[in-house]
Amino acid sequence: MKITGVSTHLLSANWAAIDEQWADTGGGYKSSAIVRIETDAGITGLGEIIIGYFAPEAVPGLVDYYIPHLIGKDPLQSTTLWNRMYESSKWWGRSGAAVSVISGIDIALWDIRGKAMGVPVHTLLGGLMHERMPVYASIGGIPAGLPEAVAAVRRWVDMGFRAVKLAQFDNDQFTYDTIEGVCINRPPTADFAAQEARKFLALREAFGTGVDFIIHNHMGSQAAPLPMNLNEAVRVLQALEPAGLLFAEEPLPYEDIPGYAALRQRTSTPIAGGEMLAGLHEFQAFLRADALDIVQPDISFCGGITTTWEVMRLASANFVRTALHMGGSFGPAYAAGLHLSFAHRDAIILETLPVAMPAIRDLVQFPLELVEGSFLPPPSDVPGLGVELTEDHLRKYPFVPGSGERG
Repeated sequence: MKITGVSTHLLSANWAAIDEQWADTGGGYKSSAIVRIETDAGITGLGEIIIGYFAPEAVPGLVDYYIPHLIGKDPLQSTTLWNRMYESSKWWGRSGAAVSVISGIDIALWDIRGKAMGVPVHTLLGGLMHERMPVYASIGGIPAGLPEAVAAVRRWVDMGFRAVKLAQFDNDQFTYDTIEGVCINRPPTADFAAQEARKFLALREAFGTGVDFIIHNHMGSQAAPLPMNLNEAVRVLQALEPAGLLFAEEPLPYEDIPGYAALRQRTSTPIAGGEMLAGLHEFQAFLRADALDIVQPDISFCGGITTTWEVMRLASANFVRTALHMGGSFGPAYAAGLHLSFAHRDAIILETLPVAMPAIRDLVQFPLELVEGSFLPPPSDVPGLGVELTEDHLRKYPFVPGSGERG
């Protein structure tokens, strides 16, 4: 079997129609880049590239760069092809967009392998380790008022989610510089710590112990309401300890590995991160420093199924669990996340953006229905990833230029 064609498809979906908080970004539309690999055996594979969420117009050219390393090659030799692609762009792409494109191609190659062998991807990885996989609703910012915050969370709990991730502070309380996008009215950290404690304790009182809560501080970036250093993060997370959070995601910049390690020692709240790390070596640096309780590789960014599986295994060897990042997926990457999560013993939960689920359910060819806050595994009689991209899908989700999220 040989690869005969590689193509890129850009798709857009109207997220604002599902949740109005997305109305002020990208005109309410979000996009994805899906790569299709064709073979002379009539078997095709689909993958997904998360850079299509941020800069979709840039993706087709990057995919084209790797085509000479693929055409005429055996798609089942995915590790060899991964290394050839990585070495070809090593001078300018050891991380970031280049590895994201390789990720999407790698996902498609695993899809082909599963179809060629007539088995789902989770079987290729050794089989099912879970009967169900918990998922959490990633819902972003919520209103500052406590009754409104409870109502915002209840919307998703009523839909069946038993875990919810919230942005660590409430964007509607802050004023931003219109040019730089930086928060310009930062109150004292103590005020934030007290505010967050009130919010999450109110949520805990409203929903009891049957719902898990997660916070996300987006690496403490300048665009976050409160870019935090180590001591500020300690103050906030210690204030939140009575709320019993499942984990705190990206509390500090990824450049501050020692800060992550020190933070773990000063709070009982588990520390998670990794959605913007690429390659086994970047995760290895955090694991060597004992800097994370939970790794969050993104399959469509860190190196595809090949690298993500290596990261998960390395994490387990260091007694660290996994909660895959799946923000922005339109289907192929999400399906890959399900297969990997179900195949790995230390995968504890999987991210889900409710606004993306209509598109995901369109492309994924098996049921995705919440059962007590969890999804059932991909069925054993659906080979590969279990995703399709048809002409009907391309007509339903036409690409909207300028819909990439630019921070």
